[in-house]
Amino acid sequence: MRLVVGLMLTAKAVISAGAHSDTWIGSAQRPRQVVVLGMHHSGASIVTKLLRDAGFYLGEDSELLWSRSNPLKFFERLDVLELNRLILRDSAAAHNHLHSRVPDWLHPGADLQAIHAGSATLRAKSQVEMARIVSSLDGPTGTRPWATKDPRLSLTAPLWMRELKAPPCLIVTREGLLLGESVVANF
Repeated sequence: MRLVVGLMLTAKAVISAGAHSDTWIGSAQRPRQVVVLGMHHSGASIVTKLLRDAGFYLGEDSELLWSRSNPLKFFERLDVLELNRLILRDSAAAHNHLHSRVPDWLHPGADLQAIHAGSATLRAKSQVEMARIVSSLDGPTGTRPWATKDPRLSLTAPLWMRELKAPPCLIVTREGLLLGESVVANF
């Protein structure tokens, strides 16, 4: 219960106005692009679902990762997920853990500079793909309000920010012990 209440308060400023409101906080313009950041099992999926329910576009159903057993889980764009995986695999930090049994999204002691540097070829291809994804989310008029999340964005967000228009980033956290228990129980 504490988790859901905390998440609702975290996202309240973005969600309360909804995607179709003209104002957001006070007289500030409502956000058009929202990035949800949080590791696996932090509650970021619930926040993303709340954003979707408030009218923010996440993508077509066929473009999203879904959990048949838990309708509150994931809400991640498959293209964002795959691109982030590719970036992490290419990074020197990922190569350091190549033979590890650690999941691809967990890089203890990750070298963020190595992740953000990557190879020049991948960096160029990634920026082109990021621009395509952002354009798709922006919609035909370039003004559609949207949100995206992927746990890997916690590591790759600086690369994505080059393509975005200063979006608010909702950082979702969960009490450490509860988070650890959830991660261990599901891997």
